Amino acid sequence: MRTVLTFLVSALWHGPHPGIFIGFSAWAVVVTADRKVAKLDLHSRLPSAVWRFLHTCMAWLTTQLAVGFILTTIHLQSVSRILVFWSSMYYSLPLGALLCLLLPV
Repeated sequence: MRTVLTFLVSALWHGPHPGIFIGFSAWAVVVTADRKVAKLDLHSRLPSAVWRFLHTCMAWLTTQLAVGFILTTIHLQSVSRILVFWSSMYYSLPLGALLCLLLPV
């Protein structure tokens, strides 16, 4: 709940644009989902250093893609442009984050 409130205050601080509220809301969901996935502690369960390195690289890449997706959402400002952008990516980030929230952790 603190995460959601933090991003809500940040959205209010940055201005009353739909893109800001949608972007910061998506960011709050992604951060919450990331914390839930981190509780699975997959990194320590991998069998070798090579797999742990690959896991680290994929986690870094996923984070960079999520940040780019969210910042693009914030900069687009208009709901119609955001929906066009999200649909061009098949709503992958919002749906993926929402699915991660359903993990039984």
